[in-house]
Amino acid sequence: MSVDAMMDERYGKVGSSEREAFRKEAYAYCVGQIISDARKREKVTQQELAQRVGTNKSYISRIYQEKDAFRLARG
Repeated sequence: MSVDAMMDERYGKVGSSEREAFRKEAYAYCVGQIISDARKREKVTQQELAQRVGTNKSYISRIYQEKDAFRLARG
């Protein structure tokens, strides 16, 4: 079975609402992972990162929670 066929079977056809929901979750996971990796590489806390980018720690935490929720849901 091809990757495209597996994706269609598990997440719906391209353009479907199910596939779009999966795409958004996958994107959120990737963004969260990139932020996490960069933060750890720079050896800064979530609080320090929040201050550097002009937001608060709870927003950074929510980004991480989306990443973790995706990992658990697709596990």
